[in-house]
Amino acid sequence: MNLEKFMTSHEISELNKLREELNNAFTEKQVKRLDLKINLLLNRVENRLKKNKTA
Repeated sequence: MNLEKFMTSHEISELNKLREELNNAFTEKQVKRLDLKINLLLNRVENRLKKNKTA
């Protein structure tokens, strides 16, 4: 599912920033940390969608 169409402009800019940082990451630790942040952001959007669907 493409969550970007359900994201706010702030969330999209945050995701783009994290993706750019991920592209420039040098260490495995940086990659894991950024991957976790991206997943948390996407989970937050997904949970908001689920909550709105049940409301």
